[in-house]
Amino acid sequence: MTEPHVTDDRNGPDPSRADAMARVVERGRQLRRARRGTAIAAVTMAALVVLAGVAVVKKGDDNSVSVAAVGGTTLPIPSTSGTTVAAPGSTEATCVPDRAGGCTVTTTGTAPSDGDGPPTTTPDPATTTGPTPTPVPTTVTTTSRATTTTVPRSSTSSSTTTTTTAPVLPRATADPATGPGTGYGHLTAIRVARQTGYDRVVFEFSGDIPGYDIRYVDPPVVMDGSGAPVSVTGDAFLLARFSPASGYDMDAGAPTYTGPDHVAGTGATVDQLAAAGDFEAVLRWAIGVRSGPHRFTVSTLPAPSRIVIDIADA
Repeated sequence: MTEPHVTDDRNGPDPSRADAMARVVERGRQLRRARRGTAIAAVTMAALVVLAGVAVVKKGDDNSVSVAAVGGTTLPIPSTSGTTVAAPGSTEATCVPDRAGGCTVTTTGTAPSDGDGPPTTTPDPATTTGPTPTPVPTTVTTTSRATTTTVPRSSTSSSTTTTTTAPVLPRATADPATGPGTGYGHLTAIRVARQTGYDRVVFEFSGDIPGYDIRYVDPPVVMDGSGAPVSVTGDAFLLARFSPASGYDMDAGAPTYTGPDHVAGTGATVDQLAAAGDFEAVLRWAIGVRSGPHRFTVSTLPAPSRIVIDIADA
């Protein structure tokens, strides 16, 4: 029968037992480092959320570390020095080697536009560490945009204003004016009035508006039928001829015009009017004007029937 082997500790430590104890101690150290790394990652995550608001550090069940960037995109930490991982939204995570043999991860996000121009890229570093327990500070850098407002130069231009006065009676002419009329007219009144820039002479009729012929004639003006000279003042003379017309109503046997044979003018342009004949349905009146001949226009008006002669001052 073989006796059991008994190890006497007094004769020295058992090598197999010492190795087991060393492994237990090393495992404990690894667990402590893992717990400290988890705590550091949690602190770093909180700092990033509070200070930057743009990146969150996560630690998975398999001890892998990842960074959640702007917009919720999760980026794995690159395992190779200098490796860059890009994500949608122009977000990147870059591995930078540290002295402890681990990796420092930096993320960069794109700042949103403020509405008055293109987006401005602003660095947002989010820093964490690999296997070393040494805390690494988190840095947030903000770049402010300089806005320049350009005010256009005001230009002063000199302008010249030219005032043009429209001519009085733009359609007036010194040429003869004629019109057919509407029928037989009986003269009832003659009026002369001053207007701005011209004198107005009105012949009023009962019944229809007779035809007319108004033109300048050479002196002396003579009475129709007898050829006797007509006395009228003026430097130039318009002869107004109306037909069929009369100042006497043959059916009634009485005159329709009872006014004078000479009618005074305004003294501005028209000097005087004088009767120059009432014979065989042709009625004539001479109009003497100053410093003529002057331009004139002729128009007709109904109810009552009228023939209007406007004589310009120049």
